[in-house]
Amino acid sequence: MSRARACRARRTVVSAWPRWFVLDAAGIDDLDYTGENTLAELVNHLAERGVGFAVAEAHVRVKEQLDLFGVTAKIGEDHMFATVQDALEALSE
Repeated sequence: MSRARACRARRTVVSAWPRWFVLDAAGIDDLDYTGENTLAELVNHLAERGVGFAVAEAHVRVKEQLDLFGVTAKIGEDHMFATVQDALEALSE
């Protein structure tokens, strides 16, 4: 995730003030150190504002990287979803 995208996400959160932010990770095939740091900053930024963070459709390699970098532990394994639809259904309850 680029810093520009993270900044756009922050602006969207401020303007819409959602309860959840779901990252559709289907298009992410690798997560490097910079991407992980940016993602962790976004997760922390959202948490400070009471917005939960979830990940949907992460490929096996990306899921392993999220685990390795501690993002999964930070957001909770129960906030990792197979599909965006699964995330939306679970988080809307």
